[in-house]
Amino acid sequence: MNKSSTNFHALRACWVALACVSGSGCLHAGIACDITSAALAFGLYDPSSSSPTDGVGTVDLSCTNLMAATPSGASVALSLSTTSDRKMLGNGHALNYGIYTNAARSVNWGDGSAAPMVSTGAMQANERKSMHFTLYGRIPPLQNIAAGNYADSLLITITP
Repeated sequence: MNKSSTNFHALRACWVALACVSGSGCLHAGIACDITSAALAFGLYDPSSSSPTDGVGTVDLSCTNLMAATPSGASVALSLSTTSDRKMLGNGHALNYGIYTNAARSVNWGDGSAAPMVSTGAMQANERKSMHFTLYGRIPPLQNIAAGNYADSLLITITP
């Protein structure tokens, strides 16, 4: 069966806003971090499909220890704004979606204690280490929306 082009909708969501902007990055507790990439993209969405539409994105950080060596290392938590009722907007419509910490999409990515953490490990003074966070997105099925591009921006908070 051939579906008309109005049944499929191009979607994308990008995280572009930073929680703290101080020069080129965020500084807290002697650790300076720069976001080197942050994006989550969804492909085409079919509102008549009974299956969800999934996407995967990444947030890459580079953090520098500005203090003396840290023998045990520092953990960096990544929080996203608006943990419930996430919506991409486009063409006068809202498209619900979620962001999860695991590939099974069973743990909602939240703020605070629910925020994923990655440890830098031991860092020498002025040493720079990179960290990688994976975001798993899901758009629930059967949402009645108009064709078009849908987008959302979220605030990323880095907590060393």
